[in-house]
Amino acid sequence: MAENHQFYKPKIDSETAKQVVFELYGLKVVKISELDGYDDKNFHVIVDEDICDNKSIGKVLKGGYVFKVVNSLESQNEKLFEAQTELMLFLNKHNIKCPGPIETKNHKSFDTVLLPSGKHIARLLEFIPGDVLFKLPNPKADIFYQVGLLTAELDKVLQDFKHPAYYKHPQWCLGASPDILHYLNAVEEKHQALVKTVIAEFSSRVLTIENSFSKGLIHGDVNEQNLIISTTNNSPVVEAIIDFGDTHHCCYLYELALAMTYMIFLANNIDVGGYVLGGYASIKEVKLEDIKLLKANMCDGKALPIFGSGRKF
Repeated sequence: MAENHQFYKPKIDSETAKQVVFELYGLKVVKISELDGYDDKNFHVIVDEDICDNKSIGKVLKGGYVFKVVNSLESQNEKLFEAQTELMLFLNKHNIKCPGPIETKNHKSFDTVLLPSGKHIARLLEFIPGDVLFKLPNPKADIFYQVGLLTAELDKVLQDFKHPAYYKHPQWCLGASPDILHYLNAVEEKHQALVKTVIAEFSSRVLTIENSFSKGLIHGDVNEQNLIISTTNNSPVVEAIIDFGDTHHCCYLYELALAMTYMIFLANNIDVGGYVLGGYASIKEVKLEDIKLLKANMCDGKALPIFGSGRKF
């Protein structure tokens, strides 16, 4: 699986990235640094504020942009990236801070580039200053409460957003977790029995009644790498959310359970799950019968990371 991942990942260096940004967006990169990216290549680019050959850009951003080159597999689904563009514009319009897409010189929300690794979607997004939650040392209870708040606000706003591209469940969504049993050989033998047990309980307790759960469009991956933290009056604040690559139409219960699971992992403290739940429930109702199923959902969510590099590919 790791071999497949490397096959799909874009092969592009910083110098080539600079050239592509200039060709597609008319911006001259003066500073570039690579950001984390498992499937894709991401660069933070600072551009010359006095050079802009792009009528779509009113004012060059001092903080720069994120130049994203998508893996060749997902680049085949252009409809999904059209949906992501509409989604990010919609969220920013409704006061959910996320990266805004920048149009190319040809007024397109993204374009394609041919690299040694194949044909890839390339796009430019606004850079949101701050650090990912993962880099925040010893986050306090209030941060986890804010994570719950933002997750609920996001789910609530997205009730009014519709796009056909989001009605196909991704391979690694929580509701499709029994499918990972097909890849059980990718799991260390000592973990295989646990994975089987967890998925069996999830299937019997949760999937059998999944149709009764409240559903809508969810982010699908509210984790410590996708939350941007800023500092206001020396206090950290959950400022924005990024990466909508796992967005899909599914159960709100799964969204909450995954967010709680990621935060518990981050803090290595099961109590923080309660703060996430508290923040979420203050915005969006969580039924008592759903709360009783959170443990099974969270255990299932914990089973997925065991697959590590097998995710998606």
